Amino acid sequence: MNTRSSLAALRRCRSLSPLAVIIGLFLLYSGLGSTARAVGPAATGTLTQILDVSGTYTYNISIDNTGVISFSTFWLSWIPGDNFLNVEPLSESAPTNWTASSPTNGGGSDGWGIQYSTSTTPLASGNSLSGFDFTTTESPSQLLQNSTFHSGTSQLTSEVTTLSGGGGADSPAFVLAVVVPEPGTVAAFGLGCGLLVCWGGRRRG
Repeated sequence: MNTRSSLAALRRCRSLSPLAVIIGLFLLYSGLGSTARAVGPAATGTLTQILDVSGTYTYNISIDNTGVISFSTFWLSWIPGDNFLNVEPLSESAPTNWTASSPTNGGGSDGWGIQYSTSTTPLASGNSLSGFDFTTTESPSQLLQNSTFHSGTSQLTSEVTTLSGGGGADSPAFVLAVVVPEPGTVAAFGLGCGLLVCWGGRRRG
């Protein structure tokens, strides 16, 4: 903006009524607040069934950092105060340099959730990470159902937070997309695992 334009803008500002100035400041403040919220953490994710053995299902979750800052905690099926899984997971595991907590539960009127966090390797903006695994008796079709503890909320409603252990800024809640592989793919994976176990047992024998 040149000097002449600046002077013209100043004269226009001086002619504004106090009410117009107050409204302008309010709109400016609201815009700054929206910008601050926009730069917080954000993520999406997909859940894929990787194993089905005798009524227990193992799932792998891949998380994409769609925000502009890193985050160090991924909360599966949890937002502050609520856990959404209908059944307590049987086991959980995390990617390298991340840890998985024991399932969280807030009591008889609450479901279950899992916290995955890292103190050394946060997920940077634009990056993806898989290996957030858990095993449960819930099939893919059952996981797609809403939480029986929190009506109208998907069991797979999750969020991420900036600091390890769940502290810091939190993201908007998001629902994991479910990818169900062809039955033959899961069967082949299970057969491969079984063959590896048998081969290992023979070598030890």
